[in-house]
Amino acid sequence: MDNKEYLRTFSKELSKKLKLPLPGHEAHIKMSPTNRKPVSQIQPNQHTKIGSVLILLFYENNNWHTVFIKRALYNGVHSGQISFPGGKKEVFDTTLQQTALRETEEEIGVPKNNIEIIGNITELYIPPSRFIVYPFIGISYNNLTFLPDKKEVDKIITVSLNELFSPKSLSIKQIMLSNGTTIDSPCFVMNNEIIWGATAMMLSELKEILRY
Repeated sequence: MDNKEYLRTFSKELSKKLKLPLPGHEAHIKMSPTNRKPVSQIQPNQHTKIGSVLILLFYENNNWHTVFIKRALYNGVHSGQISFPGGKKEVFDTTLQQTALRETEEEIGVPKNNIEIIGNITELYIPPSRFIVYPFIGISYNNLTFLPDKKEVDKIITVSLNELFSPKSLSIKQIMLSNGTTIDSPCFVMNNEIIWGATAMMLSELKEILRY
């Protein structure tokens, strides 16, 4: 099997898995912070916002990789955190998929025509920012060049899934929240960066789907 055939086969198989019943909240809870309420107690309200993120997969150096952004420091609950590219659905976005692709191009410079959306995983409510986030899975078959948005992105982080989902990357860290309190949270630690909260919960579901 040549490289292109392997990539297409992986894409088709993952697409099939995403159409099956998803691990959802059972996977999320494995990486849930200690202060997060059970799903049954989380109630979105009239102030809830809608957004989406893109989990972009690409093949490099004989390994599948994904890409994160480290958000710039700002006066907000997600200041300096690591996340997938994404953001709020705007009025001109016809679909949440379009939101994910637009935000990805704006934040990391990857054009939407370089990405094939193959499915989505379970949406997640983020109480501190009152967002319901819909994560999409996309694959790029091209060599990628990343260009961070200087206003919103402190830096771009790419990691191989083999390293990310290795037991060595799992940890529990004390996290300081924007209000100054601290919590203990399960997390992934990569290159001294801590991936926790909603992003880690999404990764936990992806990990189960891919069965790493």
